[in-house]
Amino acid sequence: MIFEMIGRIVSILLVAAMAWGQRGPQGERRQQLPAHIEELEPKEVDCPPNWVTYKSSCLKFIRSPVKNRIDARKQCQ
Repeated sequence: MIFEMIGRIVSILLVAAMAWGQRGPQGERRQQLPAHIEELEPKEVDCPPNWVTYKSSCLKFIRSPVKNRIDARKQCQ
């Protein structure tokens, strides 16, 4: 999940850098933004059965006593 977030941030920064630097040091024209910006959007997540998609992640709700994050993570793995 952290790698997906880093990938999105890098994509956004690349698009921003291309938009801000459209002309080179001698004024030559640089490459324009991609025509299909949606290609940089994250792909849909395909969650396993009985899991819920939320913000490009898969969540599973389990009816059990409340657990701390570490114990809950152990149960999901």
